[in-house]
Amino acid sequence: LEGINDLIDEHIHDANQWMYWKRGEAKELNRRQQYVQRKATSNAARLARGEKAEPELTEKELDKMFRVLPEPSRLDALINTANLELLTKGITQSRGPALTKMFMAQGLHESSA
Repeated sequence: LEGINDLIDEHIHDANQWMYWKRGEAKELNRRQQYVQRKATSNAARLARGEKAEPELTEKELDKMFRVLPEPSRLDALINTANLELLTKGITQSRGPALTKMFMAQGLHESSA
């Protein structure tokens, strides 16, 4: 059972790591969109005043300004999940009936006390 606990902890760690990355990616993309919108508004105001608009940045330049970290590998999480499934199936098949009897006996003991 300790092996299952360790695998579950690793799975939760991987899930939290991916959610942290996803939140950071969303923040960077939002900052990028806000920047592009501010530049467009600024250029529209310049044109309305009769001034020359600033050149728009290329995608490559925007990528340099707003770096999104690469997505973490999900291979470890996939392997961890497969190991967890194999371990739980093994325990269910070999120890399932014994655990059921143990918990039933424990429940009966607690209810009679």
